[in-house]
Amino acid sequence: MGDLPVRQNLRQLQSAQLKKKHMKEDQKNIAELQEENRKLRQSLSCMEERLKMSDEKFLRLSDATFEAVLLHEDGKILETNVKFQVMFGWSLDDLRNSSEPVFIAPEFRELLMKHFAEKHEEPYEVLGQRKDGSKFHIEIHCKGLNLCGKNLRVVTIRDISKRKKLEEEVKLRALFGKFNPGPVLRCDKDAMLRMVNPAAMEIFGMEKEEGIRLNEFIPGIENIGLEDCIAKDSLTAFSAPVGDQYFQFTVRGVSEMGVAQIYGSDITDRKKLEGRLQETLAELQIILESAGVGISLVKEGKIIWANNILEEIFRGSRESVYGKDLSIFFSSQSAKEEELKGASLIAGEPVQIEGTLKRLDSSLFWSRVVGKAIDPADLSKGIIYIIEDFSQRKEMEEKLKQALAELEIILENAGVGIAMVMARKFSWMNKKLREMLGYEKAEVEDLGIEALFPKKVTEEEFHKIHAGNMEKMKQGETIYMETNIKRKDGSLFWGRRVIKAIDSSNLSMGLISIVEDFSERKRMEEELRAAKEKAEEATKLKDKFVSLVAHDLKSPFNSILGYLTLVHDDAQNPLHPKHHEMLSRAMDSGKALLHMIEELLKISRFQTGKILLQPKFFDGYLSAGYAAANLRNLAEQKGISLISEVPRGTRLYADVNLFGEVVQNLVSNAVKFCHEGDRITISALKGRAGITVNDTGVGINEMMLPKIFQHEETTSTKGTAGEKGTGLGLPFSHDIMEAHGGTLRVESVAGKGSTFYAELPTVKPVILLVDDDEVTRFMFKENMLQHDLEILEAENGEEAMRLMDKTIPHLILTDIEMPVMNGYEFLKRIKEKEETKSTPVIVITSSSSIEDREKAFQLGANDYVGKPLVIEDLIPRVRRFVS
Repeated sequence: MGDLPVRQNLRQLQSAQLKKKHMKEDQKNIAELQEENRKLRQSLSCMEERLKMSDEKFLRLSDATFEAVLLHEDGKILETNVKFQVMFGWSLDDLRNSSEPVFIAPEFRELLMKHFAEKHEEPYEVLGQRKDGSKFHIEIHCKGLNLCGKNLRVVTIRDISKRKKLEEEVKLRALFGKFNPGPVLRCDKDAMLRMVNPAAMEIFGMEKEEGIRLNEFIPGIENIGLEDCIAKDSLTAFSAPVGDQYFQFTVRGVSEMGVAQIYGSDITDRKKLEGRLQETLAELQIILESAGVGISLVKEGKIIWANNILEEIFRGSRESVYGKDLSIFFSSQSAKEEELKGASLIAGEPVQIEGTLKRLDSSLFWSRVVGKAIDPADLSKGIIYIIEDFSQRKEMEEKLKQALAELEIILENAGVGIAMVMARKFSWMNKKLREMLGYEKAEVEDLGIEALFPKKVTEEEFHKIHAGNMEKMKQGETIYMETNIKRKDGSLFWGRRVIKAIDSSNLSMGLISIVEDFSERKRMEEELRAAKEKAEEATKLKDKFVSLVAHDLKSPFNSILGYLTLVHDDAQNPLHPKHHEMLSRAMDSGKALLHMIEELLKISRFQTGKILLQPKFFDGYLSAGYAAANLRNLAEQKGISLISEVPRGTRLYADVNLFGEVVQNLVSNAVKFCHEGDRITISALKGRAGITVNDTGVGINEMMLPKIFQHEETTSTKGTAGEKGTGLGLPFSHDIMEAHGGTLRVESVAGKGSTFYAELPTVKPVILLVDDDEVTRFMFKENMLQHDLEILEAENGEEAMRLMDKTIPHLILTDIEMPVMNGYEFLKRIKEKEETKSTPVIVITSSSSIEDREKAFQLGANDYVGKPLVIEDLIPRVRRFVS
């Protein structure tokens, strides 16, 4: 127990020593912290001094520059240089106290702040604004700057007002110079002219450059608010007529100069096109309103437009239809779902539905709906729906089915094969056709029409063979076919098939086919054809023989007539009057015989193909006038009145020389068979192409009329004055007219005269216009509409060549400078092809080069016209080739 106090005292002593030790350590730590704090304060003071020196250096450098400089951090302006304050008049305090960059014009402040935020470093131009409110052009350039750990932005601003003025002067010289083809004018706020370029003076007929009010020659200028436009530096535009031209004017205000600049462009052609477009739209509106079917425009499922037929179909006014969802008119959900399918519409294909629709009065009717998207890529632009009410046709279909059932007994026992075809399968076949083909009644139901084909064909071959017939049946035509038909046992027979659609507007309703076995008749036709070929060969031999004989006779007859003429006209050794008269008659007979030989040679050459037609357009007035002039003297000698009433501009398409011979023959015959006091009239066929020759002479016996155009019949008779003929003129003329695809016919009454009709096919001239300029093509078509022409168009030579594979034009007008294939290459290709080398070509070009003209003529051009087209000059050139 005595050791306890000692141990306690020992512990207390140790505790005191430990506390004393900790206190000494704390005092040491505090001293170290104080020393470190002193060093930090010293370092901070040094850094502040260096920053101050750096700021002063930056300010001295920025003040020494020729540009305004400001320093900002995230849009907050920290500092500016003296040049900035001089340039703008704004102090640093003004900038710091403002919530927006007041040194920039208001319209550009949002752009500046956007560029500050995006740290934009590319220079850009805006309008600066001084403290006095004036504005001037400046260029801004920004760069990043890291200073004392801060990301700052340095902005340099340059005054570019002088540069802008120089640029404006350069632009002004270009605008108001003599090389600017468009009108440019400058005026003050009172519309008083200050400056004008030479083009404007010429266009508007001005005599001086200033001191004129614009409204004296530009109507409507007073309505655009020039003063406001200048004050706001704004742009405005308007259009106005100036004389015969129409101009689009753009007005640009320049407040700095207190003027407005006006730029004009000629839009006369565009105005004409707009007028034509308005007329076309009006015509389209009439067409849509008078169409035989209902038409509607649907957007987002709602009807927004409908024509008057749709009113009748739905039995309600347009107002009651507008805004309605198209689906409410469908009588069943299935039809609605089918209509709403968009896959076909998106693919650009039409959607077609047949079924019952519901009118506004809830009554139902059978209809066909055809829908097509205006823009398949964006159905929101709308869908055009064509709705046809064919309730009556549906009733007729039902009646037809009933009628077919009633007729089936009659048809079943008909003497020819009859069948009904639907979807390329026989749905019904009568007894005669089954016997013809060798099938039983039960076998017909699944029999396809391919079973009758002589050989198997692919699907592609089938469509290629029958595509044309399908199109004809859609037009309501009846198809006639003669072909080999295969029986069930594989044997073939020649059959004649007559096919017609039950409903041409819907071929799915089926086809009626009538089949006749005419193998025996085919055999007889082959025998007849062989006999005909032999007869034709014999005729050719005969024609050749006649040609050879006539040719061989011509030369000796000419010699005989020559010798007879020498004896007849020999004044030194005159003949006895009796012998002289006999020799004269012999010579007349010889001349008549020689004339007959000439006629035989003409006919022979024509029939053997040695005379080829060279048809072209010509004026029938000239052919008639030529024939009348040649025979007028002979007619006057007989006391006959001969006149031509064919008007100028009677367009005919034929071989001019051969058709002229026909007219000459007809007039010559008329003179031959007229008495003194009779009248011969040459006139044009009314409403058709051709010439008529009418006379009041002796006429033709009714028994002779069928024979006068036949080579094998001798119809030559003497004229009223004893004139003799060969009897070959009319048959030859008849052959010429047939070769043209025309006719030669006669109406005559014995004792009262005759009328001969030489009728040609009516041919409308086809002109191919090849030019890549759409305006040139439009202007040509507009001016040629009244001339009864068909005009084909192509944008280049290659497209024109493709067109000529289908249609050979009667005249070609072509430009030279065109893409893909130019006019020279096109002209060369035309003249290389046998089918087109004789087609006349007029070259149209803006080039005035003599070399270009010569090159065109060397390549085969027939005429050359410059651009711009002068219609009054072009029309006579076109008429030269197409009459």
